[in-house]
Parts: sequence; structure tokens; C-alpha cells
Amino acid sequence: MRKIIFLLICCCILVQLQAQNSYHDTLINNKHGMADASGKIFIPALYDEITSYAYSAFDFSTGNLLSSGETVFVVRSGKKYGIFDQQGKNLATCIYSEVVVDYCNGGTYRIMAVKKKGKYAFLGPGGTFITGFDFTAIDTGDFADAPDVIAYVRKKGSKHWEMLDKSGKPVTEEAPGAD
Repeated sequence: MRKIIFLLICCCILVQLQAQNSYHDTLINNKHGMADASGKIFIPALYDEITSYAYSAFDFSTGNLLSSGETVFVVRSGKKYGIFDQQGKNLATCIYSEVVVDYCNGGTYRIMAVKKKGKYAFLGPGGTFITGFDFTAIDTGDFADAPDVIAYVRKKGSKHWEMLDKSGKPVTEEAPGAD
């Protein structure tokens, strides 16, 4: 009986997620783009792959699907990655070896990091860099007990992790359990 209830809940979540997805992949000459619900293309069909990221979580206490109300799209061209927002603004050109998109603080804050030449840099919500390419390792997550923290970061040669805040500055407290 529990398995059936669990499956029903999962089905409801999937249906709600599909209903919220108002973006459609466009495929032209084997290249991907993205169109909105009305069919207007806002990311041109120039990419080998597009992955959308939007925060969503099921609140079991209320039965509601929580959402950030925004979507970002990671595009891949060959072995390089970039980021677009849901209006089609290019937040990060397609020159990076890796892109990280995550959400923290219950989905209220979107984290974006890009990697180039083995080092990561963080971008703010509008796509502007809030750090330089200073970090060789990053760990994003939900920092409920530290709402201004967006990631654990480590610089080259350091054995210690630091916490990074929303402005791109290190937090002075020691990062617990990040090793």
C-alpha cells in the first residue's frame, strides 16, 4: 500500500512539473534551441545540447510543489558550455569546460559557477562575475543554517575549505564537515 501511495505522489509531482514546463526544445539541422510556450525561439538552434534548470521541490506537509519561478539553460557546443536565462539573455558565453547550476536556501537563491583552465568562478543572478577564477574545488548545497552562504570553496594548494557568501566574499567561520 505504501508503494502505491508513493507512486501516486511521484506521478502527481511529474504531472505538475510537466505543466510548469512552458519551454520546448527546437531541433534544426541537428542543433538544439529553445522556444517559449507561444513558439517564439529565444535561444537559437545552434547548440549540441540544452539542459534546463529550475528549482522545484515537493512540500509533503502541504502537498504543494514549490518553485523558484525561473529557469536557466545550460548550453553545450562541442566540449564547451554556456548559460542563458529564460528571456534568452546570454549569461555566460559558450567557452567554459563546466557549468554548475544549483539552488540554496530553499530554492530562493540560484548559484552559478563556471570552470575554465581548471578553476571555478561564480556568477551573480544577472550573470556578472562575483569572483575571479580562484577556486580549484567547489561544493554547493543548501545552507539553511547560514542563509548568506552559497558554497564551500577551496583554492589551489589549500587543504582547507572556506564558505563563500552571495557577494563572492569568504565567510570567516570555518566550514564544518566540508572535507
